[in-house]
Amino acid sequence: MGGMETFSSHLVAALQARGYQNLVIASHKSGTLRDVSQAVGVPVHRVHYMQPLYRHDLKTVLRSRKKVERIWEDFRPDVAVLHIGGMLALLQRATAVTASTPLVAIAYDLAPVGTPSPTLKQLFDRARRTVAISKARLQDARFIAPDSADRMSLIYPCIPWRALHPNVERSAFPLVLMAGRMDPAKGFDLAVESFRMVLGQVPDARLVLVGDGPMVPAVRELVRRLGLDGSVRLTGHLPEAELTRLYQQAWLSLVPSRHSESFGLVALEAMQAACPVIASDTGGLAEIVLDGETGFLVPVDDAQALAQRMLKLLQDGDLRARMGSAGQARARAEFDWETCIASYDDVLLQAASERQPGSP
Repeated sequence: MGGMETFSSHLVAALQARGYQNLVIASHKSGTLRDVSQAVGVPVHRVHYMQPLYRHDLKTVLRSRKKVERIWEDFRPDVAVLHIGGMLALLQRATAVTASTPLVAIAYDLAPVGTPSPTLKQLFDRARRTVAISKARLQDARFIAPDSADRMSLIYPCIPWRALHPNVERSAFPLVLMAGRMDPAKGFDLAVESFRMVLGQVPDARLVLVGDGPMVPAVRELVRRLGLDGSVRLTGHLPEAELTRLYQQAWLSLVPSRHSESFGLVALEAMQAACPVIASDTGGLAEIVLDGETGFLVPVDDAQALAQRMLKLLQDGDLRARMGSAGQARARAEFDWETCIASYDDVLLQAASERQPGSP
């Protein structure tokens, strides 16, 4: 799962606990999951939509549209929440039955900065509320749909405070951690290349890469080709408790994204465990990591700068401790989970109250 999936699963669970009745519609990805299942006590319906869309398989797309319409008519929601990431917005746009249902849009990945998007403009103009997950995305959304800017607001996608393990201490050897979806845009290969530079001065350092995704084979091959098998470990996906333990053990965490991150939940997860973060200076990451206070921001795709900042933190224990403590305090103060959920509760109730009289 990526950040959008992680946050939305926590959001659905929290709303369910507040008395909401939820239903989730998602697009099949690999096709290995069931069409209908349960997650956090909520029914999840998966349709074959995104992959057929990429293949221009219009028959399957139309069948999925009809299926979504039937699900919608059976459930009869008071409000619809659309998590906008990539082309997923097209699924909602193509489902005519949703027209009378108040819509709340949550803006994650949008069109590149300064790029008009008629599809997204149509959605934002129809939405009763649009929530952007960072100031960067709020600016993008307002550029796309300026006439709807007054119905747009910022709510950071926080996560529940993870239970820290009381007896876990920092690793006895220099441990660098990177977690996330192994996608080319996340920069796992950049982390490996930068770490090779670090080993020249800190030969006992170790890099742990956590996550699954399409880049796993390429990253494994890069590690082998650079002769780093003894210094770099790929773990695959880890349960939350194991990942939290690793954040507590790590000396620092990396988020060297190449694209404009909408937010960056992995940076927040590290900060919760008092682990300093080195992140790319792009998108919402610059709103989480305070450069020089809770970690460092580096230019996008700059392996040399990333290596230099790693060395600075690995060689200065006092600086690591100060930045880790400052990051943990910032995570508590600025990214509070209960405040986040209360804000979404307000937005959803306001949207639902604006349902057109006589709507089904």
